[in-house]
Amino acid sequence: MKIMLLTFYYPPDLSAGSFRAAALVEALMVRFGPDTQIDVVTTTPNRYAQLASRQDSGEGNPGVRIKRIAVPGHQSGVKDQARSFVHYLKGAVAHARTIDTDIVIATSSRLFTANLGAIIATGKRKPLYLDLRDIFTETIGDVFKGPFVRAVLPAIGVLERWTLRRADRINV
Repeated sequence: MKIMLLTFYYPPDLSAGSFRAAALVEALMVRFGPDTQIDVVTTTPNRYAQLASRQDSGEGNPGVRIKRIAVPGHQSGVKDQARSFVHYLKGAVAHARTIDTDIVIATSSRLFTANLGAIIATGKRKPLYLDLRDIFTETIGDVFKGPFVRAVLPAIGVLERWTLRRADRINV
């Protein structure tokens, strides 16, 4: 079994997303056994500046290959995060072209990592499994207020519905 896992955060980054992704990799290895190959497509550590140079996240784990996409540092602002994600998206799409996979899995609290998984799975004509922490359109209004959010929410809703409909399985 060959699995591609898309996750923006992965250890040594410290976040709920990185812990969830690492636990998912461990569970997949147990479930599918030693002949499984998991290609984790993630970013260089970027959540905290002091971790930016660390790369010791289990890269030596048999059956797990980690491709780290370099992204610019950010201060957790919306523009900084969007710029970082665009770098991740471009790198992930380019890397996806180079590997063979049976399944695409995307784990995300962000709609766009899940959407990236849907795009790659569609292009490769492979099943898509989504592991979501949040329904984006339900939480964005709690995080951001104002007319801009109200104006873009319908378009985000369309994107989210397409992503969720594209998935073969969803874990929320």
